[in-house]
Amino acid sequence: MRRLFWYLVSVLLLAFPIQAKQVIRGQVRDAVSGEGLALATVQVEGTYRGTIANEDGKFVLELAELPVVVRFTCIGYQSAQVAIEELSAKELDVRLTPAPLVMEET
Repeated sequence: MRRLFWYLVSVLLLAFPIQAKQVIRGQVRDAVSGEGLALATVQVEGTYRGTIANEDGKFVLELAELPVVVRFTCIGYQSAQVAIEELSAKELDVRLTPAPLVMEET
């Protein structure tokens, strides 16, 4: 019975290999003041995978594979894209430039 159990476990592990998830961490900041941007959006281009930065602009995002292009957006700022070829030990520091929206007078 034990042999059958271990046989089935090994067959399942071979049939469904475990993918190593890769994680990027970082912070989205205002390019002028250096303050963290709360609720900035972090999204992998071409997918629905993404996250939202916390109140300090910090984020953690799991990636299924590399390389990827990650888009950073926040209301009132120009978006930015970062190509990630490989993971490094350091965190990403993304700075977004303010882009004020001027509305016409009515």
